[in-house]
Amino acid sequence: MLGAAKTPDEIMGEADHLRGNALMHLGMYAEAAEAYAAALNDGTYGKRGALLTNRGKALAAVGDYTTAAQA
Repeated sequence: MLGAAKTPDEIMGEADHLRGNALMHLGMYAEAAEAYAAALNDGTYGKRGALLTNRGKALAAVGDYTTAAQA
């Protein structure tokens, strides 16, 4: 349901950012990290700092501390 806003190959940073936020609230941390990573592919979306922070939090929540520290 959360992926219905766009097709998987479509680059849309805001939609992926909001999807990541929703997944975090649902406790779906690995999926949230993927959504934030997808949002980072949109060079026109200006919230890179928030995306990197949120991705790091999601990765830490699943125990991937090494990748989280790099995010």
